Amino acid sequence: MISFSTKIKEEITSKPFVVEREKALLSAYVKTNGFISYGKKISIVLKTQNAKVAGYIYSLFDKIYQIKPNISFIKKMKLNKNITYSLSINGDIKHILDDLGIIFLSDEINLSFVKDDDLIGGYLGGVFLASGSCNNPQSANYHLEMQFDNLNYAKNIVKLIKKHKSKMFNPRIIQRRSNYIVYLKRSDQISSFLVLIGAEESCMEFENVRVDRDYRNIDNRWQICDEANLRRTISSAKQQLEDIRIVENKCQDELARSEKMRWLIRLRKENDEASLRELAEMMSDIFDIEISKSNVNHLFRKIHELAEGVK
Repeated sequence: MISFSTKIKEEITSKPFVVEREKALLSAYVKTNGFISYGKKISIVLKTQNAKVAGYIYSLFDKIYQIKPNISFIKKMKLNKNITYSLSINGDIKHILDDLGIIFLSDEINLSFVKDDDLIGGYLGGVFLASGSCNNPQSANYHLEMQFDNLNYAKNIVKLIKKHKSKMFNPRIIQRRSNYIVYLKRSDQISSFLVLIGAEESCMEFENVRVDRDYRNIDNRWQICDEANLRRTISSAKQQLEDIRIVENKCQDELARSEKMRWLIRLRKENDEASLRELAEMMSDIFDIEISKSNVNHLFRKIHELAEGVK
């Protein structure tokens, strides 16, 4: 079963975007993931473990620059045996880098590729394809991140995310070993970010699972509260019945002067699990006047005081 991060990336690669957004995506992908190789020929090298991402980046170079990158792969024989795909782009490297606004030694993001929200979404989509991951929504720990080896570039990505017109994102940076992680933790921000980078279907899956789990959590919390209230009611009723036993044996004169107290004693003995609110409703029906929960509680306090006086 493929991971949720893989679903997001494969959804992005399946979307038809305008060429300007595709160039913003390609610029971010090469900037985040690429490096220059000085062999027999100078080339741009890109690596990924996702075959569809490799195919998508290949198609963008072919479409935009009429260049077919050389593709090779290495299969690891240990652990999870992942395949790493390597794309090598040859040709007029200077023209490609200039056209994509990339200077590898600079931490800056070329502003021509992020001049509006659609291009910001394209650029961040390229960053996510290169270094992003997102926890499965089934996990209780919401977390979306993108990884960088340059702190200043990571800070510029944070500024870019905050630049979006919605102003709703609050990305943070942490250091993990030698890398810098830009991350989002709030579920609503993760959902909006997925829409921004073009992964609407993944957003819907994320939201459906999240809402379903949150509903179950709310239901569980209500059940816990109900159980706690029931236990408290039963405990109170037990004390009230003990007070009633004493008062009925020793305080007949007091009971004779209070019809409400006599009725409340009768109702409690007949309904030992009823709450104060329920007893108040019963009393209201009997006397045909509004009797509140606090009125009932006051009567029980008087019964308790009488019982304590006898003790």
